[in-house]
Amino acid sequence: MNTKHTPIAGFRITRPTAKRGRPSSRHRLALSAEARHLLDALVATELHHSLARVMHKSAVGHDTRPVDMPVSPPRRAVFNVGRIDLSKCLLPVESIADIEAWGRRETLMHFGHDPDR
Repeated sequence: MNTKHTPIAGFRITRPTAKRGRPSSRHRLALSAEARHLLDALVATELHHSLARVMHKSAVGHDTRPVDMPVSPPRRAVFNVGRIDLSKCLLPVESIADIEAWGRRETLMHFGHDPDR
């Protein structure tokens, strides 16, 4: 009486709608959001405790330097771009036909064909 149904090729046997478990999936989403929130809180407290432990062990406070250490000069900017010419910042306006022709030429050259034929 309790034989399992073997699926017929091309057909899928579905469970009745009452047993599909849609409410549980919504509940699972709420649990995952709550778990994510709890995990974030746990990581934040552990980070705070480990930082407090390190600060307690060291006699020097955060972001302080010894008195005899010279103060380094401020770092210079890597790029000095100067004034930006806004007339050079515009993209060229091209028609759709020009873009399609360019793409066609590039595709033909990519596959080894002569684009001028």
